[in-house]
Amino acid sequence: MHEPERDRDLESLTAGAEEAAASPLSEQVGRIVAAAEASAAEIRRDMEAQTARRVTEIEAEARADASRIRAQAEAEAADYLARSREGIDAFTETRIRRLTELSDSLSEHAEMVDRRFSGMEKVHRQLYDLIASLGAAAEAVAREAAVPGVPREAWPAGPPAGSRRATRGEG
Repeated sequence: MHEPERDRDLESLTAGAEEAAASPLSEQVGRIVAAAEASAAEIRRDMEAQTARRVTEIEAEARADASRIRAQAEAEAADYLARSREGIDAFTETRIRRLTELSDSLSEHAEMVDRRFSGMEKVHRQLYDLIASLGAAAEAVAREAAVPGVPREAWPAGPPAGSRRATRGEG
């Protein structure tokens, strides 16, 4: 055989063998690609499931934190309100006590002034009665000592000049 023929024959044998080998190799590659795609899909599903579980866990933790923060804020608000009420109650109690003290003091002073005025009215009445009695006594003495011939109009009209005449209506 000649060399060109032999090269042709060799090429044809190699091509046939390659075709024969390519078919199982191609199937093998197809199976590997399909297995890789299936594995990738399974990994994707696992990752999505893990992500969904983690999202659920994070949401639960966030809700628990929010509840804890809300409860803490409510407790602090209740404590602040209680302290504020205590302060207001103490202030109110102090003011009421002071107003009561002032009211009692004012009442005592009013009673004292009332007693003084009552006493003054009594003294005023007694002075008026004394002056009236003195006037009656002076008239009696004047009548007894009256000199015949001195008219009553010549008698002194009242107390000496500079003194004040007290009457029941004056004060």
